[in-house]
Amino acid sequence: GKTLISIQTLYRLFKKGEIDKIKIVRLVANTFGEKLGDVPGDRKEKLWDFAGPILDNLSEVIPEGELVELFNKYKIEVIPVSRMRGRSFSNTGVIVEESQNLDEEMMITCLTRIGKNSKFIINGDPYQIDFKDRRNGLEYAIRVCEDIEGIGVIRFDDNKIERHPLIRPILENAKKIEEEK
Repeated sequence: GKTLISIQTLYRLFKKGEIDKIKIVRLVANTFGEKLGDVPGDRKEKLWDFAGPILDNLSEVIPEGELVELFNKYKIEVIPVSRMRGRSFSNTGVIVEESQNLDEEMMITCLTRIGKNSKFIINGDPYQIDFKDRRNGLEYAIRVCEDIEGIGVIRFDDNKIERHPLIRPILENAKKIEEEK
């Protein structure tokens, strides 16, 4: 739901003309150690595969033909965290996905890309860290940004889960097992 709500929000701002572009930032690594270079294809093909969860949510909000056109015109772009340095985003809505998997340096790199009239959404779940040896970028962002006027934090609890009805008991059981360790 975090990604879907974020995309809906930025797409609404885009349609109203309040932002010109939507950028979605994500770490190109996963729990199994696969890297973008290991996936066959050119950069665009690799990003399509890596962006699957984002594309699923985009297609829920934006009609297919429009979505393809927005990608082709670079009005929507998926960007690996490693490609953020040197960029600045003005009149742009940016979603930083799975931010709990970023380290502090990566998070600061993302946060310091804020340009004029930009909107940043930092998404993540502090309990779904794929890299246990890393600091939690989401929690770091919250600490760095707290008490700054113009920045807000929205936290969802387990009562806000809007997925399949079986997800809640699965997560409850997982939490009990984790507590028993």
